[in-house]
Amino acid sequence: MNDNNINYSDYNYLYVSTTAKHNTPMLRLPDRKIANKRTLNFIITDEATAVDFFHQVDGKIPVIVVDCESKQNIDLYALAKQHIQKSEVYTNKPNDLAVESTDVLLQHHFSGNLAGKNILIIGTGNIAFKLALRLAERNIQVFIDGRNEQKVRQIVDTINMVIPFYSKYKVEKMDTSRFGGMLDAIIPFISAEKAIGETYTKWLHPASISIDGGIGNFSEDYIACALAKNTKIIRLDVRIALPFMEASIISLFPTFNFFERVSGEKVIEGITVVAGGIIGKEGSVIVNQIEKPDQIIGIANGYGGVKNESALSTEERRSIELLGKRIL
Repeated sequence: MNDNNINYSDYNYLYVSTTAKHNTPMLRLPDRKIANKRTLNFIITDEATAVDFFHQVDGKIPVIVVDCESKQNIDLYALAKQHIQKSEVYTNKPNDLAVESTDVLLQHHFSGNLAGKNILIIGTGNIAFKLALRLAERNIQVFIDGRNEQKVRQIVDTINMVIPFYSKYKVEKMDTSRFGGMLDAIIPFISAEKAIGETYTKWLHPASISIDGGIGNFSEDYIACALAKNTKIIRLDVRIALPFMEASIISLFPTFNFFERVSGEKVIEGITVVAGGIIGKEGSVIVNQIEKPDQIIGIANGYGGVKNESALSTEERRSIELLGKRIL
């Protein structure tokens, strides 16, 4: 890796991920921003390349975020922890970015009106499964297609088992020999390039959208035919979901103070108070935040809930009254 063209000191963050594809050992992606700070972005699939790169950037970029998903036989996080001594190292799950980005893109395209749409997801991998579940939970009619029919059936059955009981639509295996309707979206998430041919375009209508989730999944014939039908075709850009990534990363920083400001247990005026999900003993007073509380939620029942007001003892009512005078 030649770093002559990159001034690492210009960046606050480095984001390093891997991919299921084996095209190149290292690829620079467009720069991003995390917390409004410049972020250098690379895909690395080769262990020796990763080790060399980590030595180059160590201490030059303050925060390094690495992909913790096992898409190939390379453990970026283990390598980063072993070879980075000066920079801070955090983990992230980029597959979730793809799911969030696709979800947001669909909501934008259909102006938030997704319920009842017919959407085909092609693929049986991690992202395809998560996206199918997400869309099924949005009351979308989801179809799944893939080369491994057994795996398609397993995914269909699994999702239908866990979606809410009153979901209007069940996920279905796409049977192209019988399907006679129209699709509002076709979304492949597969590792093969140019694998989706023009046959699928016969189910597109002018308001349909084709999202190239796996990058390079659509053939030239598919793209030409989809464009000829005046449908929208987009290569997924995961920068759509950067706010989600930013939130997940920032929550790992030492400056994230939820566990100091919101969650905890302490005694105020002799009264035990809990907040932020802490399950207190029966009789503890639940407040909205442990640091400077300004709202009383109720009295803990001792097993994670709040006592009904009618069940409060005289002492518990007194605790609420005294604490209310102290914090409100």
